[in-house]
Amino acid sequence: MLFPHLAAVEIEQIDRQDGQIRVEARTRGDPVCCPSCGTATGKVHGYHRRRLADRPVDGLPVVIELRLRRLGCLNLECARQTFHEQVPGLAGRYGRRTPGATALVIACALALAGRAEPPSWLRSGCCSAASAYSAP
Repeated sequence: MLFPHLAAVEIEQIDRQDGQIRVEARTRGDPVCCPSCGTATGKVHGYHRRRLADRPVDGLPVVIELRLRRLGCLNLECARQTFHEQVPGLAGRYGRRTPGATALVIACALALAGRAEPPSWLRSGCCSAASAYSAP
């Protein structure tokens, strides 16, 4: 399996375009608990798209286009009426990178260790998806 960290979502399409690999995925549609009151709900209020950077594959940056549901809480006394579902282990709240891409950014930062000129392996594009280095 090429993307084992995407086991919690359904992959709809994988294509290579504009020098990157784009993965379109969506959540499975299972009921989700409200983060405020804990009531399970599957009532869809709307949808939201989220773009996540992932680890490169074969030297190409990977972008995950994830379709999430905005759900309505069924508890009428709950202060939070709607909320976005989260995919545990894929990205934290407001996150823009997968844990693997974040680990790659940290590894690149540690390898650079404050050097002005990046090493050749970094210039070759192995960290480009994680945006660890941007040339001036």
